[in-house]
Amino acid sequence: MLDPKKNRVDYGSQLAPPDGFELSSAVGTTYSLDLEALMLIPVSLFYAQPIEGDPDQIRYDMLDAITNASKKITLFCQKGQIKVPKKYHPLMAYWEDGIVQVQMEKENESFHPKLWVGRYDSPNSPSVYRLLITSRNLTFDESWDMAFSTMGIVGAELVPENEPLIQFIEHLYSNTKKKIDKKFLSDLRKVKFKLPEGVESLNFHPIGIPDKAQSNSKIISPLKFENWDQLLIVSPFLDKKTLANFKQNTKKPISLFSSKEALDKIDKTTLNNGFEIWKFSPLLEKALDFEDLNELRVEQTDQGLHAKLYIGVKDGKSNWLVGSANCTDPAQERNIEFLVRLVSIGKDRFKPNAIKQQLTGTVEGPAEIRLFEPYDLNEERDEANTLNLDLDIRKIKFHISKASIKGVVTKADEGTSYKLNIEFFPKKLILTDNIKVTLKPLVENSKKPIQINPTEKNVIHCFGPYSEAELSPYLVFAIIKDGIQISSFLLEMEIELPESRLGRIFSLIIDNKDKFLKYLTFLLTGEENSIISGSDSIGTTKGSKESRGFFDGTPLFEKMMLAASRSPQKLKAVNDLVRRLQSESPESEKIIDSEFEKFWAIFKEFAPKK
Repeated sequence: MLDPKKNRVDYGSQLAPPDGFELSSAVGTTYSLDLEALMLIPVSLFYAQPIEGDPDQIRYDMLDAITNASKKITLFCQKGQIKVPKKYHPLMAYWEDGIVQVQMEKENESFHPKLWVGRYDSPNSPSVYRLLITSRNLTFDESWDMAFSTMGIVGAELVPENEPLIQFIEHLYSNTKKKIDKKFLSDLRKVKFKLPEGVESLNFHPIGIPDKAQSNSKIISPLKFENWDQLLIVSPFLDKKTLANFKQNTKKPISLFSSKEALDKIDKTTLNNGFEIWKFSPLLEKALDFEDLNELRVEQTDQGLHAKLYIGVKDGKSNWLVGSANCTDPAQERNIEFLVRLVSIGKDRFKPNAIKQQLTGTVEGPAEIRLFEPYDLNEERDEANTLNLDLDIRKIKFHISKASIKGVVTKADEGTSYKLNIEFFPKKLILTDNIKVTLKPLVENSKKPIQINPTEKNVIHCFGPYSEAELSPYLVFAIIKDGIQISSFLLEMEIELPESRLGRIFSLIIDNKDKFLKYLTFLLTGEENSIISGSDSIGTTKGSKESRGFFDGTPLFEKMMLAASRSPQKLKAVNDLVRRLQSESPESEKIIDSEFEKFWAIFKEFAPKK
């Protein structure tokens, strides 16, 4: 957390399979979701590649990982918090079955946990589980976050400490049509996660899910009523009630680290006694301007504070609680959150004073930049209150998310494209005169969004025609105040799309022999990692590159022989690719001709059936 170069958690490396293992199944959670960022996640989970690159520049490993992602990965997010991508890529369609939007019961509640649990299998070793608990959403946000990562091997005995984690995952699936592999959970019960050096115990603390010990109640934060000798808090958001509660239950002054914006909103009386206060460096929020802190990226964004950390000392033990919960009443009681507790005895480096020194130290770079600076209660305070507008937006999004959204696609007159009809009924949505809500299909680029009428059934017939590859279940909703867009997000319709849609998208990418051959090379050897030409324009223009024959200068026979003798599972991947193109591509005979079919018949029998 302290050094942007050395101590940043590499999301990709934490999710990557260990050597000799491959991903079997994974569950992830996030509050907000960026579909473009999501397209980069599978390549790490499947092939241990860094999470980097341009989502428009699809490589062969990315194509294989993305098209198989939803078969093995389920990602839960807050309903109404999927970001509108700058550009829709039809490959995003392969993620649709893997995304579950969680609708909370009340408008003042949020689905806010951030964690990943992945299972990795090997033919000759016990299965391994990776665990990542963080404060980072699955977006391209550059904010400063904090994460805990560990792994463990499936053993023979049950590990009682894992039961809250199991209960949390079971709750995620309880309100969905998706089913989790029972073996995933049963083996997770027998995983002893590795502890960091100096840590004696690890415990999981879900918040906001049903409490099995007490019927008709929910689990609340373990921090809520615990008493501490010392306490250090890092949180970008604060409220008076929670701070007062912590102050009442802590003997010594609390070391409080937050953003200036959050601190300015807390009255001086609350902060005046019982807190030692630090604000996140305003220079670091613009740290991308400093060359030594900069990294290669498409565009620059601010680096605000997003980390959540609580270090409480009692009975001589340092309790670190890391995860998603802010220092606010919703996070401690109403939201669905997740924390991990790490307990250390007598290790000075885990105590609040040692961490305070690190947080208030300088960051390596061309200037003496401190992570946190003292916050002076007498300095100018920006108490501009945007809370009412935020609450209005939250309420509008809640009622839009709760509304019925149905779509129907019909063949257009030409017979090769589709029209989209939408029925949207926001019966409890109430808008003031200066606020309006619009919607349009995610793939729509030419027609204007339609303004919806609240409390009425909106029937819309004006969108289309779209090609089969362009169809999507997502709609873009925008909230506009006084002519200015103040929020936009994606919601999914109830809609039946053509079963051949995914196959059509795939066949528009692998549309000639040359691409097919390179994909085969990747499946057999993992060596072909170039960008697929024309993959950023599928659905609009189609590649038509003429290619050579299958065996012109290509040692395909040797690669097949090697796979048959050492890695027959690779032949199954090839067989799946051949079957996919034959069943889904209308022009598959131009790619998989009689020459290849005769050649493939030699090796097809060596491909495993499962």
